[in-house]
Amino acid sequence: MNLITGLTDDPAQNATVTLPDGSTAILSLNYSPQQLGWFFGVQYPTNGFNVTGQRLCTFPNVLQQFQNAIPFGVACITVDGSEPTGEETFVDGTTDLYLLNSNDVAYVNDVVFLNQSPAL
Repeated sequence: MNLITGLTDDPAQNATVTLPDGSTAILSLNYSPQQLGWFFGVQYPTNGFNVTGQRLCTFPNVLQQFQNAIPFGVACITVDGSEPTGEETFVDGTTDLYLLNSNDVAYVNDVVFLNQSPAL
């Protein structure tokens, strides 16, 4: 799990993340003041995956539903467990986004979604 750095309070921004295999994905973030929240999209050129218009919420893997299409995930973690509603949320320290590699995605699946203990 690696912190996605360089996020700002710019209401329309892109972050290029490098995956463990050296490929890249583009995370787009757009703030909507009318909706009081962030929306995201992900492009993974390696296999042509593209999704847009997803509401960003506090969740262990906001890309969970796409796990069979992409080898990574994104965790959205807030300090108080609330949703990331402010435009400044990435710069004021209340919200962090983490890139999950395939092992992290498997761990989230096993521990969070199936309530199973990890193998020791």
